[in-house]
Amino acid sequence: DAALLWGVAVQPGLQGRGLGRQVVLALCRELLREGRKPLVLCAPGTAGFYRALGFEGEERLRRISPDARHA
Repeated sequence: DAALLWGVAVQPGLQGRGLGRQVVLALCRELLREGRKPLVLCAPGTAGFYRALGFEGEERLRRISPDARHA
């Protein structure tokens, strides 16, 4: 089984203190303890944050314009 983490956001005034890192790592530890594989879906430009925490993979999703969906 896998569990999807849909990104993490920290209020700008609290950024840079490691809070997001602590939350993600604690959640991942719990998920792994339960036998689940943590997967992350992150906002553009934030992949480096997750790579630094040990996530691997590549950005695969691209924006789709409204016109392209009906083509």
